[in-house]
Amino acid sequence: MVIESETFVPPMNPDKEARINAELDKYFKTNTVLASSSDFRFDALQSVGFRDVASTPMDNDAEKALVLRLLEDRKYNFRVSGSSLEQISLAEDVARGKVEHILESSPNLSDSIVVAADTVVESATPVINPSSGDFIGTKVEYLLKPADVEEVKINLISLFENIVASFRFLSNDLVESYKSGEEVENNDAIQHNFKLTNDAVLWTYLRVNTGIAMKFPGEPTIQTINSSIYLLSKKLADIASSKNDQDVEAVVDELLEMMKQKNIDPQNIAGGLDYSDPDIRCILDIEEVGYIKPEAGIYSGLPKDALQKYLQDKVAGQV
Repeated sequence: MVIESETFVPPMNPDKEARINAELDKYFKTNTVLASSSDFRFDALQSVGFRDVASTPMDNDAEKALVLRLLEDRKYNFRVSGSSLEQISLAEDVARGKVEHILESSPNLSDSIVVAADTVVESATPVINPSSGDFIGTKVEYLLKPADVEEVKINLISLFENIVASFRFLSNDLVESYKSGEEVENNDAIQHNFKLTNDAVLWTYLRVNTGIAMKFPGEPTIQTINSSIYLLSKKLADIASSKNDQDVEAVVDELLEMMKQKNIDPQNIAGGLDYSDPDIRCILDIEEVGYIKPEAGIYSGLPKDALQKYLQDKVAGQV
């Protein structure tokens, strides 16, 4: 369920708007290096306004080594109940690492804008104290590009079974509230009984998270932008509540067959599944959950709306 809101934006002073556009045009004329071989990301940069774009993708082995290092160093994939959700996303970290790699390997880019992006699918599962049965925190799993189709199947089955188990862990009333978007009368009691926090809302969702990193000439730091959307599968909710007798493995087989028919390569997609594809969304009965409409390009690895807003805000603070 996506709730669209309208915000009143007062008209901009014409002189300031002209100065902003002039500053933006300076960026758009600057040699821009994209650390990716993605045609979509290349086209997205050009559609934003960048006119001199060149692709310099990071070597696959170097990218895999970067991701593995970041995962190994990542200490907050376990979140204690009630702790802050505000953390730099893995997608932002990977995008920043790509920019750093390109700058280190090509030191002659000091006068260029270097851009990188990365998409990660995240899932969260409750961690239960085995002796007391109490909920103690949430573990976040990061779903990256798979090595092959067999890995896709194994990972999706594990992911979907965890989501089904999380639905079942919650009360039936709470499951129905997630599916309908309605409040539950006994929610306070549910939270007391299971010692739930806002973490509970994450257990049954998937989070598609895209990070963009940019290094501008003459600026000391790499800037990052984050965009994300939460997805709820009503199909998995129905399996959890026994309203659908199809099992998880059958759902995964149906998804993989659909991707095969449409020539979608899972090895090029974070998590191995294209959640933007309408047929895949239909099989899983996907609903986007949030308070704003998802940004264009978030599933494809470069949300140009977020990039445009970032650039507008950046130059507005300089003029």
